[in-house]
Amino acid sequence: MSRTVTDGLERIVKAHVRRYGGVRPAARALGLDGAYLSRMLNGLKREPSDATLRKLRVVRVVRYQLTDEDLP
Repeated sequence: MSRTVTDGLERIVKAHVRRYGGVRPAARALGLDGAYLSRMLNGLKREPSDATLRKLRVVRVVRYQLTDEDLP
């Protein structure tokens, strides 16, 4: 997964943590496990489920990009 996508998810989680005043209050308010939310915050969880993304009020956006390799 690209770093920019992960950074974006980490920023969203960080915003929730700030809004609710900490990881535990945010996890409680969002209906998520505190340890899981902490791992997401630290970039250790990079592919959360669709259910988790819904709780975070986030949608997954897939992007494709050509490589520099010669095409057949």
